[in-house]
Amino acid sequence: MSTQEKIYLDYNATRPLRYSARQELVQGFELCGNPSAVHSSGNAIRRLIENSRETIAHALKIESRRIIFTSGATESNNIVLKNFKGRVIISAIEHSSVYKVRDDAVTCRVTNSGIIDLEHLEQLLLETDEPTLVSIIAAHNETGVIQPMEKIRELTQKFSVFLHTDATQALGRTHFNWNSFDFISFSGHKIGATTGIGILVINPETPVPPLMNGGGQERSYRPGTANLLGILSLKAVIQEALDEDWSQAKKLRDYLELQILAISPLSIIFGRSEKRIPNTSLLTMPNVNSATQVMSFDLNNICVSAGSACSSGTVKTSHTLKGMGYSDTVANSGLRVSLSPDTTKQDIDRFISVWKKIYLSCSDNMIINSDINSVEINEYNNTSIPHNSNKSTGRMLSILKSYCTNIAKEQPSFKKRPHHKRTHRISSTVNATS
Repeated sequence: MSTQEKIYLDYNATRPLRYSARQELVQGFELCGNPSAVHSSGNAIRRLIENSRETIAHALKIESRRIIFTSGATESNNIVLKNFKGRVIISAIEHSSVYKVRDDAVTCRVTNSGIIDLEHLEQLLLETDEPTLVSIIAAHNETGVIQPMEKIRELTQKFSVFLHTDATQALGRTHFNWNSFDFISFSGHKIGATTGIGILVINPETPVPPLMNGGGQERSYRPGTANLLGILSLKAVIQEALDEDWSQAKKLRDYLELQILAISPLSIIFGRSEKRIPNTSLLTMPNVNSATQVMSFDLNNICVSAGSACSSGTVKTSHTLKGMGYSDTVANSGLRVSLSPDTTKQDIDRFISVWKKIYLSCSDNMIINSDINSVEINEYNNTSIPHNSNKSTGRMLSILKSYCTNIAKEQPSFKKRPHHKRTHRISSTVNATS
């Protein structure tokens, strides 16, 4: 293990508790009372919770009655998806707390840069007359790609269906009109509140039953005694998170990507051509699997991840990259780097240095790197290895041809479904919030 100072580049997994949250917790530790109790202590706690709800609603520019406190986005997603009575459409790259919830969910394709296929979504909406919920992640936790939610909203309004988004990574890093969604899921620990607190923004008129039975807390959507300390911490950090300046993180993210591509032209930066949240980069290290990368960085006191952190501490083939149409070879070599506003250039330079060391420690990459300039990359697929070439160059070309063959498989080859005429529109009991 390296003795150098630890560098934390996994902010999409969680971020450190903010000072404002710590201060709120210090005061909260002195409080005692169940908000469901009718005595004065219970009333005082209940007022604190409702004041927090008002503060958060004001920051998000939504009505306070739309806010339900939960344990986090995973629970919020489950409340909406598990109990929605009707058809559910999700994208091919949703978080596991969305795609694992409904076995009957219909999957909408995405492009190989991670953007929802709007034509396919419209086709899916044409195919049914039953009540429908569309659930699309606003900003992706692995790639950082921001979805065109305005266009998605236009489609859901056109067909009078409901729209849900997991906006956990979007909060404070991009701007949306939160009133344009029927349901929104957030997690507090992603913005510097405590773990175990989140919110579900609902359409109060939408008939979605609660996930659990019990008391009538949180309008019966989330029965049980409220997490006072979590709620107070979320109230403390919400405006701070929305006002945060990410411009320096974006500059460093872009610098990191340019340096990696200079070292390894065959590396892929996923979604680089699309609008992304400013702190996130998902990139490949050719011929080195994700688990090896994560462990090697950890031995050098740098914290990064292979993608979503919600997989019980395991490193698996990226569901996201598979959903984007990439091969197993590519999907197994991805690494996510997520910066904070406090990340420094020295942090990134050290990351780049370690990345290069890991990359060149693979013997195949040493051969590629030493001879990379001798052949145009776009000619690798069509190059025959000459009989009189030296062993190193021959092996280099063989490796590159194999790798590029896998890259060639990345482009999704989906067949377009035929359009089906829709005889009548969904008659939803509730109009979408606009």
